Amino acid sequence: MPTIRSWWFVPTLLSMFVIAGCDNVGRAFDTPDDTPPVGGASLIEVVPVGGDVRDGRPTVRATYPEGAGWPTAVPVVVEFSESVNQASILPTTPNGLDGRVVLRVKGTTQVLPCLYDFLAAGRLLVLRPLTELSNNQTPTYEVALLPDARDADGVRFDVPTGGKVLSEFQVNQDAAITDGRILATFPRDNQRDLARESKVIVVFDRRPNPATLLPTNLFVRLAGEPTGLLGALLPPLQTVGIPDARVIEFTPAAPLVAEGAYELVVNDAITFGTEGKLDFRGRTPFVQFETVGPAAPLSVHLRNSLPDPANPALATYPNQINIDRIADASLVVTTPLGTAAGDRVLVRIYGGDARSAASGDLAFVERSAVATAADVQQIVVPFTGALGSLTRPQFDDGELTFTAQMQRGSRRSAVVHAPNNGDLAPRFDITKPRLVRAGPPGSADGLDLFSDLDYVAFYGIASERLAGAELTTQNGQLQTVTATMFASDEAGRFVMRPLPIGREPGTRPFTMLLTDRAGNLSESIAGGSFRQRGFVTGTLTDTLVVEAYDQATLLPIAGASVLVDVGPVTLPRTDQRQGVTGADGRVSFATAPGPHTVTIVRAGYDLITLHDTRAGFVSLPLRPVAAAAANATLEGRLEFEAVASSIALASSSAVASRNPLGIKTEATAPKVVPDLAVLPNRPHVVTAFAAAAVEPTGRPTFFAQGCSLGAADITVVSPPAPPIQPGATSRQTLSLVAGLSVEQLTQPFLLDLSTSNITPAADQRPIVRVTASLEGFETQSVVGIGFAPPASNGVFTIDCDYGVAVIDFLKSFGAVPWVVTELTDNSGRVLRVRGLLSLEFGNVQQPAVTLIADLVAPGSGVTFQGSPLVEFDDRLEPSISPFFRVYEVTAQDPSGRRWTVLGVDRDAATGTDQVQFPDLATAGVAGLAPGNWSVRVETRLLTSVTQSEADNLMLTERVRQEINYTRSSAVTY
Repeated sequence: MPTIRSWWFVPTLLSMFVIAGCDNVGRAFDTPDDTPPVGGASLIEVVPVGGDVRDGRPTVRATYPEGAGWPTAVPVVVEFSESVNQASILPTTPNGLDGRVVLRVKGTTQVLPCLYDFLAAGRLLVLRPLTELSNNQTPTYEVALLPDARDADGVRFDVPTGGKVLSEFQVNQDAAITDGRILATFPRDNQRDLARESKVIVVFDRRPNPATLLPTNLFVRLAGEPTGLLGALLPPLQTVGIPDARVIEFTPAAPLVAEGAYELVVNDAITFGTEGKLDFRGRTPFVQFETVGPAAPLSVHLRNSLPDPANPALATYPNQINIDRIADASLVVTTPLGTAAGDRVLVRIYGGDARSAASGDLAFVERSAVATAADVQQIVVPFTGALGSLTRPQFDDGELTFTAQMQRGSRRSAVVHAPNNGDLAPRFDITKPRLVRAGPPGSADGLDLFSDLDYVAFYGIASERLAGAELTTQNGQLQTVTATMFASDEAGRFVMRPLPIGREPGTRPFTMLLTDRAGNLSESIAGGSFRQRGFVTGTLTDTLVVEAYDQATLLPIAGASVLVDVGPVTLPRTDQRQGVTGADGRVSFATAPGPHTVTIVRAGYDLITLHDTRAGFVSLPLRPVAAAAANATLEGRLEFEAVASSIALASSSAVASRNPLGIKTEATAPKVVPDLAVLPNRPHVVTAFAAAAVEPTGRPTFFAQGCSLGAADITVVSPPAPPIQPGATSRQTLSLVAGLSVEQLTQPFLLDLSTSNITPAADQRPIVRVTASLEGFETQSVVGIGFAPPASNGVFTIDCDYGVAVIDFLKSFGAVPWVVTELTDNSGRVLRVRGLLSLEFGNVQQPAVTLIADLVAPGSGVTFQGSPLVEFDDRLEPSISPFFRVYEVTAQDPSGRRWTVLGVDRDAATGTDQVQFPDLATAGVAGLAPGNWSVRVETRLLTSVTQSEADNLMLTERVRQEINYTRSSAVTY
C-alpha cells in the first residue's frame, strides 16, 4: 500500500494543482487541513479507467438503506460525486475496522466488520457485513463517514471531527416477507450526467435466485425501445469464492449513445428463495437516466514515441519520458467520433512524487487543450517545463500513468488510460543506466568476466532493466567482434548474444554501451576484460606458463604445486620440474620445446594432469573434493496440465555430470524435477518436455515444452536464471506450453551397434534424445525425445520428436541440433553417438560408431609402488582438424578423491595406449591415498571450428561438441 505523504508537503503539493492548460485554463482545489491521511495512503490516487474527477470538495450523493423495514441480509451502498481515493477509505487490514466509511450500531462506536468493494470506477462503495445484521432489541444502524476520506485528487470530504452520519436504518422487516426489493442503482433515477462508457449496477436488498437474473428480467434499453441493449449481465462481487447475486452489473457491448435517454427495466420473474418475487412496485421503467454528449478519448500516448507511418524513425521507446524528453514532453490524445469544436481534453501525467520523502506518494501534472475541429483528430497537449528538470524533477523514476478525459461544459466523459503493460507502459526515467557487475563468474570489482568457453554469452547485472546493449571486443585473430543483448529483466540481469573470443592467456578488454528501456544511454562506455580459463594454446619455445583455477568459481588458485615432466613420464622421474602458483594462479617454467606433461596438485582439490602437450600456455581446472564446494543444486518444478501417467524430462546446460540426456520426473510427482547437480557460477538454460512416456516403445510424442530463456508462453525472451553459488540450491519454476510446434523425423535411420564391442542385455534399448549445442553455455540442452525399437540383432531404428518452438528460441545462441543415442551395458560401459539433425529436411547425418577403449587389467595381485601405469585399447585415430580425439583416464582413491589424466590422441588406432601417472613420491606433494584405486577411461571424438591444432584446445569443447563418447568399466588398481 502506498505510504502517507508528510503533512508539511501539502502546500507544495497543492501548488502543483494550479497549472495552466494549453489554453491557460487551470484548476484549483480547496486547501485541506494539516492532518495527515490515515493508514499510510498517498494523498493522491490515480483516477481509474472509467472514472471521473471534479473541482472542489467531493460529496456523498446517496446512501442506502435508509429508514425501517429492511431484511437482515441488506448490504450498504454509498454513492460519491466522483472517483475517490479508495486507499483513504478502505480498512488497512482484511475485514479491518479502521475504514473511513463504517457501519455501526447507533449510540456506539463499535464498528461492524464488513467486506468493502468499490464499483463504478471508485464512485460506488458496497459494504457487505460479514454476518447478517441482527434485529435483537431493534437496534438502529448508522452509516458514518469519518474524517480524512478523500477523493482521487487528495481533497478531503467536508466532515466534522466526530464524523458525519450518512444514513440510519433498521433491519426489522417482518419474517413473513419473502419478496426482495432493489436497494440501489447506479445511475440513480433521473440522473442526467452518466458517462457513455459506464456500467449499470443494481443492488438488491437480499439474495435473488441467480438463475432468474436473465436479460429478459433485467435489462437496459433506449427510452421507448422494446428490446434491451446487448451486453453482459454478471455479478462483480464474490463471497468466499461464490458470486454474490445481491449485486449485478450490466456491461453494454458498446458505449451508450450521446445524450441518450435510457431506461432500466425489471420484472417480478426475478425470484427470491422458494416463494419470493421482486417487489419493484410496478415501476416500468424502474429507472430513467440520460448520458452526457462527449465520449471518452480513443487513446492517449507520448508524442513521437509510437509508430508513425509518416516518420517511422520517431517510433522509439514508446511512452518513455527520458532525459531527452523531460523538458518538452507532449501527450497526443485521439478524440472520439462526435467530438465537437470547442470540446476540451483534460490530460494528466501521474507518477511517484519526487518531492516527497515518503515512498509511494503520488503526484500529477494536468494540462488541457481545446478541439478546434469536429470528430476524430489528434490533439497535441504540451507539458513543456511542467515535469521539472534533471536536477529537480516532478516525478521519481518509475511507472507513470497517462489519463485523458473529454469535457463539454460541465459534462465529462469517462477517463481513459494509456496502456499500462508491455512495451507501451509509460515510465519516467532520467537516470542513466550503468553496469553493476560482469558475471558471475567475475572479479570482485565487477569489471572482469571469467569464462571457460570459446564463445562467450556475456552475463551481467545492470542498475536497471535494459532495452539494449552493445558489447565490443576482439577475437583471437584480433578482429573486432560485437554482440547485442538477448534479454534483460526487472532486476537488471541481462545476457548478451554469444560472440567468439578465442583463447587468450592475457586479458581481453571489452567495451559496453547500455541503453535502458526509456532510451537513456549509459553515462560512459563501460569497460572491463574477459579472462579465459581452461584451455591450452601457443607453441612452446622457451617458457611454459601453467595456470591453476577453481573449476567451481573460475578464480585462480594460489599455492598449488605444479609438476612438469619434460619428455616421457617415467617412474621414478627423470626430468621433472616443480613450481608453486602465485596469487594469479600461475607459475612459469624455462624449458626447451617438445612434449611436456603438466600435473597440478592442491590440498582440498582433485588432481589433474595434461599428458604430452606441446602448448606454451596451459590453464587447467581443479575440482574441489568436497561436493558442497564443487557443485550447486537445481531444484525444479514444472507447470503443465498433467495427463494420466505423464512424466517430464528436464535438462540443464550446466549439468555437473556433463551427460546431456536430462533427468526424468517420477510418475507419482510428474511436475517435480529431482534435485540436479549443476556447475556453480554458470548461467544455464533449462529445458523440459512433458510426455506420456519418456522411454517409449512406440513413436515418441510430447504434449508440452518449455525453455527458461522464454516467458511462460515461450514468446518473450528472458535472461537465464542467476548463476548458483557453490553448495547453494536454486529453486526454479518452468512453465511448459502445450500446442507448440513439434516435428518428427521424416527419415528414421538404422543405427548398427552390433559392430561395437558393447554387450547390453537382450532386452536393453538405447536412450535417444535430441539435443542442441549452444554457444555461450557449457554443455548441451535437450530439445526432443526419441526411441529406438530393435530392427534386428544389435541394429536399432532411431526415431524422435523435437520441439521446434524451443529450438527456434535457442537460435540466438547458435543452436545446432543433434540426435544422441546412448547404450549402457551391465558392467557400466557406455557408448554414446551423435548425428547432426537437419531441421530443413528432418533427417539425420548417419553417426559413426566408435569401439569402447577398455582398460587392460593389471593382472591379479599386481601392486604398484607409487603412481600406476595404465593401459587401454587404442580406439582413437590421430586428430585432424576440425575433429579431435581426446581421452581421460580417471583414478579414484578409497576416500573419493580423483586424479584425471587428460590427453589428445596422436597415433593411429592400433594396439593399446599406455599412460604413466606422474611420479609424486619425491615431489613433496600429496596425491591420492594408498589403497585400491578405481580406474576408468573415457574417450571423445569432438568437432569444433574454433580449434586449429591438437595443442590449441578449449577443454569445455570436448563436452559441448562431442560426436562420440565411450566409457570403460572400472578396473581396480
